[in-house]
Amino acid sequence: MIETGKGVAQNTEYFSNYFSWLENGGVKAVLHYLRHRDISAFDPHNAPKTELLRKAILDSLDSFENYIVAELNRTMPFGEEGLVDVTTVIKRYRSFANNMQPEISIASARSLVGKRFKNLGIKKIVHNGASYYDLSCLDALANSFAQEVGLLVEDLIER
Repeated sequence: MIETGKGVAQNTEYFSNYFSWLENGGVKAVLHYLRHRDISAFDPHNAPKTELLRKAILDSLDSFENYIVAELNRTMPFGEEGLVDVTTVIKRYRSFANNMQPEISIASARSLVGKRFKNLGIKKIVHNGASYYDLSCLDALANSFAQEVGLLVEDLIER
């Protein structure tokens, strides 16, 4: 993908000159450059953190990941801080997800939320027969989630 400046994107003269250069030795020049470029320190798993990469990652998030981003951007994520009723979280996720995709069943939502929260280090607590997620440390959740998707917390939260 080539990212161009705003003034270049619709500039037909620029692209006409560019393609003319490619057809008249430009490809050979690029090939020569690439063949002689020292790439011994190149790490293919460490892409530069550009705005384009950030947008690509955000655009590729699944419904659960988009739900987490939406919740982290709320004034009161998950409706409250501390112990949050599992059923409440599942209802909120289903409501969110059902606006993005075909309807997700309660069982599927319960399974998905449980597995994904566990992977993010969110503890499930059972007290007096009711189940709760311990969301008392939203900073830890935000950091864990950001790391999982390959972004920084500030890339996710728009406050």
